[in-house]
Amino acid sequence: MNQLPSCTELSWDSTFFGCKIAQVHAVLRTNEEVRSIIDWCQHREVECLYYRCPVAALDSLREVPKHGFQICDIRMTYHHDLRSRLDNGQKPCLMRPAVEGDLHALKALAKCSHHNTRFFKDGNFSHSLCEHFYEVWIEQCFHSPQGYVWIAEESGVLNGYVACSVDSDFKGHIDLIAVDSKVRCRGIGNQLILRALHYFGTKNAAYAAVVTQADNLAAQRLYQRNGFVLASVELWFHKWFDVQK
Repeated sequence: MNQLPSCTELSWDSTFFGCKIAQVHAVLRTNEEVRSIIDWCQHREVECLYYRCPVAALDSLREVPKHGFQICDIRMTYHHDLRSRLDNGQKPCLMRPAVEGDLHALKALAKCSHHNTRFFKDGNFSHSLCEHFYEVWIEQCFHSPQGYVWIAEESGVLNGYVACSVDSDFKGHIDLIAVDSKVRCRGIGNQLILRALHYFGTKNAAYAAVVTQADNLAAQRLYQRNGFVLASVELWFHKWFDVQK
């Protein structure tokens, strides 16, 4: 078997990064719980283990570093109750849905826009592969039947994008958002958020969610200005195993 109740092998990540990767799905509070996960991983020659830990789980935060888990990121999840959203008079500027011909520019912007994420911070994944990860992600968002990608452009040049989706529970998700570094501080990010919220409204979404990093203060301020409130804080840990091949 490739899983146990609290841990699962991740086939997509494993194939993409070229090493066997698994993820913990429970809070590890004791030495025994951590050891059981480690034994399971070693038996299956897992090379990298992801663990997302709630910031309030102090017993886990104290325990897992003793076993070689390293903090790679602090995950901030923001929620927006769209049912109580008030019209502040702001309307999204003219943007357009991405088309097939935009993919090259979308991937180029994605490649250079997400360097503060846990895959880059880990230090064990190659930099070029991490960049390619986001190229693949934005392309998947474009082709997803559940999602939509909107772009901001000026004189035919792509300045930013927001990738949105709405799940079966009518919850909207901002999956990826980026603004070209050369045109930041011009309100483009705010307009992308407004476009996403408008899109969620057309799909009758009741809530919206977006995830960012604790050190991305500009993004957090952007979300807060547009009605998002902090819902959870979690720490991403990665543990690497010395697997003999």
